[in-house]
Amino acid sequence: MICERIGIEFDEIMLDYFNSKESLLTSKSGNMWANVAKPIISNNSQKFHQLLAPEEIKIFESIAAEGLLALGYELETPGDPIQWSEREIQLFDKKNQQLMDALQKSASPNERANRVGQKQLLERISQRQL
Repeated sequence: MICERIGIEFDEIMLDYFNSKESLLTSKSGNMWANVAKPIISNNSQKFHQLLAPEEIKIFESIAAEGLLALGYELETPGDPIQWSEREIQLFDKKNQQLMDALQKSASPNERANRVGQKQLLERISQRQL
């Protein structure tokens, strides 16, 4: 399906991605990337049902509904998306920052070093003029 969408022909070698030098290097950059050096995990979908409460799914979909629908996903929660106030959005931003800070603190020194470089790159890109 992906190949059809981007207009290329499928080749079996595509399924051997996890043996590439890039995948092996990426998988060593942190726990978040560990699966990059593994074959496709066939039962590795819909995990959000076990990881998120229904209210969290509703919140996520209320924020990401437009993008999810554009990509062909069906929403789990019926009805119109929640309309958030500026205050609620600020609270979400604060909570998100707290979660990112906690993740950063629990990351290995190697992962933290990689994040610094990634952050610097993103800052340089965002400073470019269009």
